[in-house]
Amino acid sequence: MNYISCIAFAMTLCLGLSAAYDTGHHSDLTRNGLMIHGFSSDAQTLGAVANWMVDYFSYTVGEETIEDLKSLHFDNLYHLTNISNYFTQLVKNTMNATQYAVSTNDPVTYITMVGMSLHAVQDFYTHSSWAEHHQTSCGCYRDDTFAQALFAANGSLNVLYDTLAAVRTYSWGNGCNEFERNCLPGQVPHGGYCEGINKDSYVRPWFERSYGHAMAATIEWIYNIENWANAEAGGSDLVAAAKSWTAGTAGTDLASDYKASITVSYATKIPLDGENDGHYKGAGSGDFKRFATAATKFYGTGSSFKQLVFKTKVYQYLTYPNLYDVYNYGPANLMSEAIQYLIPYSDLPEDLTNLVKIKVRTTHVNVPKSVGRPSPYAIVTMSGLQFIEAVQHNMEDFKPHWTSILYAKADVSSIPITYELWNDRFPGSDEQKKVINDADGNFNLNFSIADHVISGDIQGTYDTVDQVYTSQTGDATVSIYITTNQVGKCVRTGLPEPFCPSEAYTELRDFSGCGTTADPESTSSGHGIIVPMMLIAFAIIAAML
Repeated sequence: MNYISCIAFAMTLCLGLSAAYDTGHHSDLTRNGLMIHGFSSDAQTLGAVANWMVDYFSYTVGEETIEDLKSLHFDNLYHLTNISNYFTQLVKNTMNATQYAVSTNDPVTYITMVGMSLHAVQDFYTHSSWAEHHQTSCGCYRDDTFAQALFAANGSLNVLYDTLAAVRTYSWGNGCNEFERNCLPGQVPHGGYCEGINKDSYVRPWFERSYGHAMAATIEWIYNIENWANAEAGGSDLVAAAKSWTAGTAGTDLASDYKASITVSYATKIPLDGENDGHYKGAGSGDFKRFATAATKFYGTGSSFKQLVFKTKVYQYLTYPNLYDVYNYGPANLMSEAIQYLIPYSDLPEDLTNLVKIKVRTTHVNVPKSVGRPSPYAIVTMSGLQFIEAVQHNMEDFKPHWTSILYAKADVSSIPITYELWNDRFPGSDEQKKVINDADGNFNLNFSIADHVISGDIQGTYDTVDQVYTSQTGDATVSIYITTNQVGKCVRTGLPEPFCPSEAYTELRDFSGCGTTADPESTSSGHGIIVPMMLIAFAIIAAML
């Protein structure tokens, strides 16, 4: 590794400190939402890449840092007034960004703007106590959105305060001041894998609850952007072009950027900090060499999609006026004005909201040590949408948190599912591990929504943690179950249940890293440790040379 590579690694180090839904979950939400709205596979991928770039350009350092993008994480909002002002300014800004995208008549600009703005919308539900204030009985996942609440209150904070007064988002912690995006010490901490308010990944309690709200908000936001675009001359033609967009000659760039969004995120690792061991989908995927290699490669790329954000600065319409200026200087009628242009989730067409949640849970994996130390991961494809679960480095026999979630339109009777198991063999090519002894080595299944009967390579019903299907081959042992959950129209019977069966956190509660991390104050803020960690990183890189 040369000197430039070392510098690039250090400059991307701060990615490990990002505070948002872990990037894999952002990607799944974005691609699933775009799929429901009829966007092409390439458009779904581009939306996910744009969503990830909000994290990348926020938390890298050096010449590629974009300070403005740090405002798209819906954080440091300690009162309902702050939250309402931020959200309604985001509405106004996104309307302006939509007008700009229509004026360019460029589908790539439109999709990029959608993906980046979704990052802020989705972050509210992982960064806040929204899920805790919308509890229900297990087995049903609520789809309430903040826009829906604001609309129902007709923009009146007095009405909102009657039921949502205690909702707030996290603070960076002690490493900040009030002049930096309203960051105040001593507020609710974001935390990490083991503590704090965050619901960033499936290793955290409340993850699936917050994910359900975020999915509804994603569908709602895409619909409203389309509605705003259609109101502009030529907007409907642009929306149609965006939905059918294919990458064409830019396909190589798109595939490379999408791979970077996965590898840079899952390999993120900060020395001596157990709370930064992967930020793709929870803990266990961090690896120094993979991180250095992936981050360096993306840092040097000239991808057209990266340049659209970095040089063309398409994001400026989303971040200006400043989303945080509204604390003291926002106009009094901001909320009532914004809701005039919003259509809440409850008023969307039924084919966008009548959904069912399908979940594939992997409860146990054993990969015998054939060559070196195994680093398994799963790829689950449902109705053509691929879910890549987090690599678990140097793990031979373990119980993962892997939870693949698809929201599908409820009028489908069955879902085709393919389950693959792979071994990350960096720096060489990944190695497939057969989960069934046939030609392709994958589970090729069809899952019935109504009765949960599985056909294909698995026959029968395996839909709870107490009734899993276990396959054992010479390559691997894998245990899975597949189930559904109701979405919306939830009725609470008895007291709310904060921890539900068939959720990874309830099944496993924690992972081996919890209880062994450093000072909670340093892990909850995420900013006070940057300089010392960079110095340690340089020492580690020097040792690699």
